Amino acid sequence: AASPLRGLARAELAQGRAEDALFVLNRALHVTEIAHGSEPHRDVAETLRMIAAALQMAGGQRAREQVTGLVAAANKIDGELGISTAAVAGGAGADVLEEDNEAAILDRQAAAQMARGELANAELLYHLALQERKLSSPGKQTPRLAANLGRLAVVKIAMKQWGEAERACRDWLEVEQIAHGMIHRGVGEAMATLAGVLARQGGNKEEELASLRTRLSRVDVELSARADSATRALLENADRLRTGGHHTGAAALYRQAIDVTREHQIEEHPRLAELMTRLADCLVEGKDNAGEAGGLYRRALHIYSTTPLGAEPYSAQRTELQAKLVALGVANEEELKAEVAAKVITMTRTTVPAKATALTMSENVEGKGTGSSFASSENETPENDN
Repeated sequence: AASPLRGLARAELAQGRAEDALFVLNRALHVTEIAHGSEPHRDVAETLRMIAAALQMAGGQRAREQVTGLVAAANKIDGELGISTAAVAGGAGADVLEEDNEAAILDRQAAAQMARGELANAELLYHLALQERKLSSPGKQTPRLAANLGRLAVVKIAMKQWGEAERACRDWLEVEQIAHGMIHRGVGEAMATLAGVLARQGGNKEEELASLRTRLSRVDVELSARADSATRALLENADRLRTGGHHTGAAALYRQAIDVTREHQIEEHPRLAELMTRLADCLVEGKDNAGEAGGLYRRALHIYSTTPLGAEPYSAQRTELQAKLVALGVANEEELKAEVAAKVITMTRTTVPAKATALTMSENVEGKGTGSSFASSENETPENDN
């Protein structure tokens, strides 16, 4: 009984009717508490968070105080259920967790909802976080505002709301450029994601898409140069240690190079795939953690198959990685070939020409930040759905 009520409240919130939503949500909370008694339950936590979101929209100092209490109560229920909200929020939104304000609270809850697959809830919470940031810093185009827009775009993409995703990407790109200038990792991420969304929609967007891809290629040239400069000494020392048989020390330096590179390069970048491959090779040679090596090879193979910068030039790398995975005994050769072929074919319409750089190096295995997660969800047939 409570689930339809929450759905109705969500619709009221989408229309900006916070008071009506609160009326419905209070009824939903009553029904939920009757159903579950004093036992902790995720439905109770979800309803509490929705009430907090509605109060956030309603505004006022008293509402702000209530939001904090409601979120704390929901987090307590999560803790009793063994759900770590902070851990769940580690990916998207990790860069704002040190904020101690209402927008950060909403970010945490949205990230947790995303991790649970509750996309509609995450969308609402990210919208409210965006509203809070705009109210607290009117007219300011800040990195946190840009990150908020990026996470909202990712949710829209996951929900296949392509028209709204395009608008969010355009806003994200504009704020990134104001906050960071024209050459920045965040600018590249926003461009890559917008390019993917435009390609998905097809229609009359080919000319703009071509222009965007050219701009992204230029940005990538600069970012690649910065990454080269920042990691050159690390990689030289890592290779020297590896050649001398000091695999543990070499692996530590490769990991550090990956982290440094991620500060400069966009997600799904072939540079990151190469560094992951080198780290995995080092682990295999040192007979240390074949499981991690297999995960690194898979991640690198995924990047070489789906990079927004163009998968076409990386056929040799894909073939080599498939052979390494088969040799480790963690993949079936034919299934792997079919999986990779499907990814490469699907990404043909969404990639950027890789002519800009001699791409050669890495990324974090687990992913970080907003990311251009468009590519990682590209196992579907392109569609025109605005």
